[in-house]
Amino acid sequence: MGSALDDAIAYIDHLIQRISLSTPKETPHNSSKHNTSVRKESKHGTPASSSNASGNNKATTGRPVESNSEMEEIFTKAQIQVGYIEEVYNHPASEKLYICKVQVAEGETRQVVAGLRKYFSASELQGKMVCIVANLKPAKLAGQLSEAMVLAGEASQPNGELIVKVLEPPSDAAIGERIFIEARQPSSNPVKQLSSKVWEKIVSLLRVEAGIAKFDGKPIATSTGPVKVPELSDGSIH
Repeated sequence: MGSALDDAIAYIDHLIQRISLSTPKETPHNSSKHNTSVRKESKHGTPASSSNASGNNKATTGRPVESNSEMEEIFTKAQIQVGYIEEVYNHPASEKLYICKVQVAEGETRQVVAGLRKYFSASELQGKMVCIVANLKPAKLAGQLSEAMVLAGEASQPNGELIVKVLEPPSDAAIGERIFIEARQPSSNPVKQLSSKVWEKIVSLLRVEAGIAKFDGKPIATSTGPVKVPELSDGSIH
């Protein structure tokens, strides 16, 4: 009798053990690890939701991002045109500055203070066709009024030397002619006075690429051809 009871108990224990072994167990450690990897993928991989994918036209900084057409429209606010340097004088109060008399249109000249003295002799600039920004707010530089800005490209050399070259319109461009994005027409009514904030946006996208002056990757030009920067392959424009 006792032996039969012992055998029955042993058989029941055997069944319980088989049931326990056949039931899958989920370990908390593995589950937690899986969830963590999902969260990381959402944060660093493909945008996790449609609202992030659309971005609401904002960069990661949260500021609105202008489209190409909007940036081109901003460029037209700047009155960039062909000028001709008639005379060049040393600035009396600064060894870095020239005072230039620049013809900006037929019968109209302006005084322009340019920080080019370290890079050009007066004779190299005199008689030169240049590109000027004509609708910036006039300002005094070292006590002398500057009524426009001469645009120049610059690039640092491996030895640390800074190379500066003025932007040059085509030799047959007319003095006073507007400079525009190639394949577009210049605005017939640029703003009277360009704000420094708008100019900062424009100048941040002005570059020299393969010796050609470009805005946002597109050449800038007059009606007779592109604006070039001789002897400078690539660089920024100021």
